[in-house]
Amino acid sequence: EALDEESTALVVPLSNLGLSLQAAARPREAEAAYHRALRVITTSRGANDPEAADILDSLALICRADDNIDGAESRLREALSIRQTVFGADHPIVAKSLCGLAGVEVGRGDYGEAERLYIRALALFEATDHADAEDLAICMQNLGLIYCAQRRFTDSERMCRRAVAALSDGLGPDHPEVRLATETLEQVCEARSR
Repeated sequence: EALDEESTALVVPLSNLGLSLQAAARPREAEAAYHRALRVITTSRGANDPEAADILDSLALICRADDNIDGAESRLREALSIRQTVFGADHPIVAKSLCGLAGVEVGRGDYGEAERLYIRALALFEATDHADAEDLAICMQNLGLIYCAQRRFTDSERMCRRAVAALSDGLGPDHPEVRLATETLEQVCEARSR
């Protein structure tokens, strides 16, 4: 059934409702709102709408909170597929999807696959002049933490230092995110000395 303009206008309010319910620790209701928004989008605009990918990311977060790693991975892979179709495989938003998938692999304990995904995401972020400093740095830091978990301390420290530098350049040296990244670097250096 085709949806009219009034129905498609519900997408943003439904997505916002999902966010609010998720923040209020009401995941089942949030999930229902997201699913409704997703149905409206896919019915009215088609399955490859970027907003559908955003909603799939939100559904994946609910799955992760429920320890449903397979459900999270499925939704994130679907979101990645949409973004690759719409924006192309080399777009920075694809890198963000890869980072989300890498986080799922970390949750599974598959550091090798997580590393591969983070490296691919980092290459995409670095290939563009428009990469968000925070996204780039978070990717670097997460890759550094994987290296630390693998006891590859030299690689870990190098990547965490790059994350601190990227954040400092992009956000300024006094930004709270820079302080957090610096603390992570200090923890990596401490782990190295043990």
